[in-house]
Order: sequence, then structure tokens, then C-alpha cells
Amino acid sequence: MNIAFVGNFASKKGSIIFKDLVLELKNKYKWYIFGYTGDTKSYDKIKKYIKISQSYENGQLPQLLTKYNIDLCLILSIWPETYSKTFFEVLDTNTPIIAFKSVGFPEYIFKEYPLFIENNIKSIDDAISMVKEKPDEIKKIISKFNKKNQSIFKEKKQIKIKIIDNLLLR
Repeated sequence: MNIAFVGNFASKKGSIIFKDLVLELKNKYKWYIFGYTGDTKSYDKIKKYIKISQSYENGQLPQLLTKYNIDLCLILSIWPETYSKTFFEVLDTNTPIIAFKSVGFPEYIFKEYPLFIENNIKSIDDAISMVKEKPDEIKKIISKFNKKNQSIFKEKKQIKIKIIDNLLLR
């Protein structure tokens, strides 16, 4: 199973939790990092287990997920966020996402999605096992979620991407 940490690899984005996860599960899965690697201390401890570590430009994430046959993405931010552009980029690919309940997705969470979890290694490992054991069921749930909220997501995504891009260009 190919598992990718997506987004900036920094402590507030969950790099330390990811490091601990990789060190615990080591060669059980193939590990990838897609995003800027800011936490070099954690990265150095796990780099021998990481297949690919690559930053990417705006809009390139879906192609990377396809190119490397990513089965599951991890968004492990411990920082309370109100919006995650990365979350929507991954969601658009129908790739399962494991994210912490504390991350700011309350308006997007729906009861049928079992991969919004508590902030600990055991919960992550259990969720990975669920994706591994029930991939078709998880993909159906994601598809249902995407269809149900497609127009809402597109509108919010376009507005928020414009706002984010305008702020970044200043």
C-alpha cells in the first residue's frame, strides 16, 4: 500500500506524528511525502523509509498521486485549520484521506466517513487497516460525499483559492 503525507512537512502540520508512524510501521507500507520539507530533523530520522519526497507546484498534487499510485493520503495537521486546499485537491482524486477530527473540517465532515480520527498513532494505524481491508467501501463513501457536495465544494474552493492566491501574490 502506498501512503502519502500531503502538504507542508512541518511540526504543526503533523510531521512529528508522521515520523513516529513511519518508525513504528517501517516497511509495512511504502511511504511518500508530497510537500515542502521544513522539518528536516524528523525527515532525517525516516528518510531511509521514504520512497519519494517531493515538493510540488499549485495544482500538481493530483498528478503526483496518480503517477505514484497513491492508495491513501494523510493530512495530519495538529494546527486547527479553517480550510485545507490540499484536502480538496486530494478529495477531487477520490483518494482516501485520513485526517484528525481536530483539523478544521467540521463543515465538510459527514457521519458516514470513518477516516476523520483521533490524534494518535493507533487511530491512524486502525484507519489505514480499514482502507486496506475495505477499499471499495471507502471509495463508495468518498464518491457519495463528493457527489452530495460537489457544487458546494466547487464554489467554496474557487472563492477560497482566489483569496489564497491573491494573498500569496502580494
